[in-house]
Amino acid sequence: MAERKGAPVTGIVAMERADLAEYGQFFADAFSKAPWNEPWTKASAAMRIEAMMSSVSFLGLAMYRSGVLLGMIFGQIEFSHSSRQFQIQEFCVAEGERGKGLGTALLQSLRQELSAREVNGGIYLITSHGESTEGWYSRHGFRTSEDFIVMNDQ
Repeated sequence: MAERKGAPVTGIVAMERADLAEYGQFFADAFSKAPWNEPWTKASAAMRIEAMMSSVSFLGLAMYRSGVLLGMIFGQIEFSHSSRQFQIQEFCVAEGERGKGLGTALLQSLRQELSAREVNGGIYLITSHGESTEGWYSRHGFRTSEDFIVMNDQ
């Protein structure tokens, strides 16, 4: 990971609370468009990210080019009796930058960081069906679990 000591930064760095407002705006912009089309605001997105960052098991990476945020991936390391695993809670790349390998680079950096932290139980996530979501993860080694399902009450 590149060390972040002020802008402009190019590379993948650990997410920092000091940049929460920037992350909130980026998140709201990314998820308000296809394929999600969710009505996030900068404030609601910043609240979500801040809540996750407050956890001792939070891990987040942000990608910058010349000080401009291009993507981020973050979630929680989870501990069980026999392993550590990681849940990707959010992952987004700037709309105009998708399809250029940035998401792949972020995912590779996450995998390296997890290895360094001895997270040996794999990575999992909840995502929607579709080529730009499920299809992308499938091409990067993820598979639909035969052991677990997602349920909700709504």
